[in-house]
Amino acid sequence: MKDTIKKLRQSVSMTQLEFAQSIGMRTESIQNWENGRSQPTRKTLERISAKFSVSLNWLLTGEGNMRNSGVLADDINTQLLGNIIASISNSLNQRGISMSFDQRLKLIMLVYDEFAKNYEETKNININESVKKSIDIGIDIIAR
Repeated sequence: MKDTIKKLRQSVSMTQLEFAQSIGMRTESIQNWENGRSQPTRKTLERISAKFSVSLNWLLTGEGNMRNSGVLADDINTQLLGNIIASISNSLNQRGISMSFDQRLKLIMLVYDEFAKNYEETKNININESVKKSIDIGIDIIAR
């Protein structure tokens, strides 16, 4: 993630200070993220994603497109992400599976990306039901 934060900051031609101010953080936080000493919280990642219209998956993994496809509105993104996180937590707890922070983030983004791709087809279906199969597949992939 340290590389994606730096690439994003450089792509918008901002200094660490400017980037930090734009998302309400301290410069030291940006320095720590870019040096790999710490990672931003989920809420901070959501704020960065919304502010700069970048994909959460790209921020976390460096994979896929940097810029959001615009499939979902920001308010739906936040609600969807919250529902996915809750569903994943429930699934992991029910199965007694323990994952590192990084593994959980990857799983969240796998499920989110899969759901977002099929949003138009599934928007009238309960989100928890819609993401269940993606969670099962993602857990199998991440837990290996």
